[in-house]
Amino acid sequence: MIKQRSRPVWVDSFFATFLLTKQTDVSIMEAKNGKGGALMFLKAKIEDLAGKRLDMSGAVLDLCDTAYADYLTTTFNTVKGLSHGGKLCTSVTLSLGFSPSIRKRIGDAYVKNDEAFAIRLGSKTTLYAVKPQGFIYAMATLLTLAEEGRLCEGFLYDRPVDDVRGYRGFLPPRDKMDHFKRVIDLLARYRYNRIILEVGGAMEYKRHPEINAKWREICQDVSAYSGRGNELQNSLGWHKNCFHCDNGGGDYLTQDEVRSLVAYCRSRGLEVIPECPTFSHCDYLVASHPEIAERNVELFPDPYPDTYCPHHPDTYRLVFDVLEEVIEVFEPQAIHIGHDEAYSVSICPQCRKTPAPRVYADDVWKIRDFLKERNLQVYMWGEKLLRAYINGWPIGGTGRKGHIPRLYPCRDMLPTDITYLHWYFEFGEDHDLVYHDRGMDVVYGNMNLLKIDHFVMRRQRGIHGGFVSNWGSYEEEYMQRNCQYFYLVSAAYAFWSENPDAMDRASLVDRVCRELYRLKHLVIRHPIKVIHTTTYTMPYKCFYDGVFVADEAYLMGHYELTYADGTTALLPVKYGTNIASDSLVGQPLSPERREVTYSTMAVKCRDRLAYQCEYENPYPDKTVLSIAYRPCDHFKEVPVALLSIDVGGPYIADSHTAVSADAGTAVVLYE
Repeated sequence: MIKQRSRPVWVDSFFATFLLTKQTDVSIMEAKNGKGGALMFLKAKIEDLAGKRLDMSGAVLDLCDTAYADYLTTTFNTVKGLSHGGKLCTSVTLSLGFSPSIRKRIGDAYVKNDEAFAIRLGSKTTLYAVKPQGFIYAMATLLTLAEEGRLCEGFLYDRPVDDVRGYRGFLPPRDKMDHFKRVIDLLARYRYNRIILEVGGAMEYKRHPEINAKWREICQDVSAYSGRGNELQNSLGWHKNCFHCDNGGGDYLTQDEVRSLVAYCRSRGLEVIPECPTFSHCDYLVASHPEIAERNVELFPDPYPDTYCPHHPDTYRLVFDVLEEVIEVFEPQAIHIGHDEAYSVSICPQCRKTPAPRVYADDVWKIRDFLKERNLQVYMWGEKLLRAYINGWPIGGTGRKGHIPRLYPCRDMLPTDITYLHWYFEFGEDHDLVYHDRGMDVVYGNMNLLKIDHFVMRRQRGIHGGFVSNWGSYEEEYMQRNCQYFYLVSAAYAFWSENPDAMDRASLVDRVCRELYRLKHLVIRHPIKVIHTTTYTMPYKCFYDGVFVADEAYLMGHYELTYADGTTALLPVKYGTNIASDSLVGQPLSPERREVTYSTMAVKCRDRLAYQCEYENPYPDKTVLSIAYRPCDHFKEVPVALLSIDVGGPYIADSHTAVSADAGTAVVLYE
């Protein structure tokens, strides 16, 4: 182990002006048991969890007849593996409904909540739930207790405050299904109950295979290189939709593959809501049938038109064919019909005869009626109902003269039995009233808790939950850098909290960061712990729609470990993934800070910031002989400061000779 030393070993003198000279200058925000980790969701409802520690390693799970048996069994086996030593727990039983004594103990607010659960921990442990879905939440809670070493005799209970706790994403690529399933398991861990999956061109259409063929062609073009999607979207002189080429990984799944992943979601307690973009974001339909394009392709040359003409005689034949296949495969209770970011409205000669708000509303009604005839609830995006501005610039349904028609008058023409996803929550609370005053059902879309003021008041007025939205990949690095883990965990906190406003945002960020760091490093068995930083700065950006986390742009270099037997190992140093700028101190709410949350934990170094991260030691039984930092060619002039490293195993005694760096870089160690 390398300890902190009183004087730094310098390769780059620039860092000498602000790096540590004393161990006490380091303030590491640690994610330890009982210090703001996963139990941030449970603290108010824990009773008497101070009895003897329980050993569940030999306990038997008595499963009742439940559709969630796979999740419950798998998770319980993990709990057993984490629980050793203490009073023996011999059985865990599932009990549907609360006994009179428990009903009296927890009160009516919990008893009357369909998703409430309780746990009595002891030699014979019982999980109670109003409905079977509650067993998932109870088992997820057992898992957290086991991970944090808090499986003790006692009693706890909980319930969600918001009934819609959702996540929105794409269909996964065939070869990335494991990444998708890990995210679904994460939703179960944090007690979500819905998922919207955009279908688009990413599911096999047996009636219209031309849709899939064209979808694949679109995605190959958009993904030709990083940024190609932005070029195509912004090069034609009119507003276009982005391409969503992450859907299906730019390909499509067979119907049986989709059925399988839907079943997996349901086994984790999630209602699956397919999203079928209609009216707008319809390149998957219109590109393969350009005759129905709202912008005539001869007058408006566009290889991938994105909006259909609702007056063309073939439009709804195609739309309803697609919807029928989606319904057959998903067997859903609800369908999301898109309708966001509608730009090309009332362009063609036929549509120009009708005001744009009426064209928009008529299309919604037509699709709504089709779905209601099949007893399906309808969801759609809601920003086109809003007359909104940001810094004086018109957005949403406001329109821009000569560019985008105003659509907000449609709010008085649309059905009130649709669930609207409100993603303009940050632009003013008065926009909520557009939905409330018309008796419309509304939840948050693209939910980011940090940008929602007065959450409780808005809940009381009628917003009863929301959906965190993922517009990119389910791969871990993309999930992290698109802040998905942060949004997912912070939203879960709000959904299950009576008063999420009580915690200031800086404290919320701290809690979520601790929980995510804990979560990320649960599986690291032989950690190499590093604290490092850099003066290099890159602005935050999202990675989706043909924008990639390319190594040539972000991989700064590697720490090269040499072992006593000559074996070497490379540990990547990647900007935005496990290292970021030292200048982000005092900016806990910035996206640049959130981007590295999960893989790293912030470390304050006087007036600068460093980042603690952990690597899996590939050879934990071997002695480390030396450590060197090797920058990539395009980052040779960028300083990296290594403040400390702990290899967690055998290490040579003289760290003065053990650490080196290539010219032009900085490695700083303390002893």
